[in-house]
Amino acid sequence: MSRVARQNFAEFDPAAPQFVERAFQTLYDHWSELRVASGLPQAKSLSPRALAPHLHNMVIQEVHSPLEVRYRLVGTSVVARMGVDPTGQNLLDYVADQMHQAASLLFQFVSGHPCGALTSHLNIAGNGRAMNILSLYLPLAVAEGEVPRVVSIHAQEEIVNYLPPSGQVKIGSALNGHAWIDLGFGQPAISAAAVT
Repeated sequence: MSRVARQNFAEFDPAAPQFVERAFQTLYDHWSELRVASGLPQAKSLSPRALAPHLHNMVIQEVHSPLEVRYRLVGTSVVARMGVDPTGQNLLDYVADQMHQAASLLFQFVSGHPCGALTSHLNIAGNGRAMNILSLYLPLAVAEGEVPRVVSIHAQEEIVNYLPPSGQVKIGSALNGHAWIDLGFGQPAISAAAVT
């Protein structure tokens, strides 16, 4: 498994994002090409063919409420890193306690503002492997009666430690970096620092 270069959050331009991870740029460019009158692409417009090399690192989440963000589709590499298949489960149940509110706000802003988000955070797998993960989150258009959805892509930056196995996955045990992405609707009034 190749390690990705670290994203420089201090130099990241939220209005013209450039990503160090090529797969993130591919998703962002594809997402941008599919935008419709609402300003957002529909989930059904995402092309598995265009994204094929990266599907194993992608996730689609459904934002049911501030306390419920369900995993709808989860790529095989994400499952392998987590050590569990969370499809259908509440993502927030896996988030470390100290980051629960920040994770909830992130999904509310991405799906509701709407905006994009780029994060680097520490995840701890059930086997004790602690790794920094780079993640990109983009909103999808919502048809009447549908639950808001977010498409995301994730890449392992580095393994930072091996802790005693706990059998529990902890997403976002620490936040290393965060940036909103302006998709033409401005950025949330809350600063990235306040989300942490």
